[in-house]
Amino acid sequence: MDAKGFEDILLEFFLVIERIKPLSRAIRDIHILRGAVCRSSIFNSPGIYPHSIRKNLEKTRKARQDRKMREETSELSRSCPIAAAVVDAAPFSFTTTTTVISEPSLDAPLKIASSPPQPNDYFYFAYGSNLSHSQMCQRCVFNPAISAKPLAIARLDRWKWFICEAGYANVLPPDSLSNPSLEADDEVVYGVLYKMTPEDEDLLDRYEGVDRSAPPTPPDGPVGRHMRPREQGKGSYNKWYVPATVVKWLDESVNLEWDEAQELTVLVYVNEYKVKEGPPKQEYIRRMNRGIREAEALGFPADANWVERVIRRFIPNGPDAGLES
Repeated sequence: MDAKGFEDILLEFFLVIERIKPLSRAIRDIHILRGAVCRSSIFNSPGIYPHSIRKNLEKTRKARQDRKMREETSELSRSCPIAAAVVDAAPFSFTTTTTVISEPSLDAPLKIASSPPQPNDYFYFAYGSNLSHSQMCQRCVFNPAISAKPLAIARLDRWKWFICEAGYANVLPPDSLSNPSLEADDEVVYGVLYKMTPEDEDLLDRYEGVDRSAPPTPPDGPVGRHMRPREQGKGSYNKWYVPATVVKWLDESVNLEWDEAQELTVLVYVNEYKVKEGPPKQEYIRRMNRGIREAEALGFPADANWVERVIRRFIPNGPDAGLES
């Protein structure tokens, strides 16, 4: 028998050992036999080395693993096409020692990927261009059916609505939120209430330019942390949580859910830096008029003269208002 024939027989012997013995014993026997062969004079022949057997053994093992993987994937595709598509899309790697594919269980119940989105516990008070639920749908893209649905018309008593020097709508609170009854001002701001999901509120924070890295409000500040958790920082607006009075529910199911409560805590975006009146930006005039039209169709505001008396001081009316010539 020549050296090549002996090598083929030895290779087959190794493969038989792998099939009939546990992996640990097979590896031990392979090492023992390989050591005996290495000491044999037949390997003194030129061109024949122990590593050639290892290379052929690995090549044969890899070919068998490839064939087994194809067979298991084919079986998986018949029982679960979606799982098979995932397996086909993933590149196989044989650098690991073991590959396991779990067969889907027919008895296992189906699992829902995620729970339905839940809105926040508080409402969002829109007083500017977000009076338009169409704009809210464009901005709250995660759950527009929840976050962009108008739920009520409400008002902020003793607050002031105006266009600030930045060219956008802003509201100012009473001089003393801790005791508003001391104020003689009779200003009021009307708005539309929404109830956003946390994901959509995060998006709206970006639209409003909220500085998420702003420091917390000092504990001895004029306004408590429960109303104003953070400083405005470098942002365009800050988030306030203040009481608002509901004047009209647009969704009776929400009305019943809140036990017909007339005063609720709402989120309001306030620009604390821009407190002087100024002209509106041209593009903002168009968006404000759209918001006014859509809100008025819902019954906004309760005071029929409020829009003319307050908003129309800054926002001209008409189909071409805000269009540049």
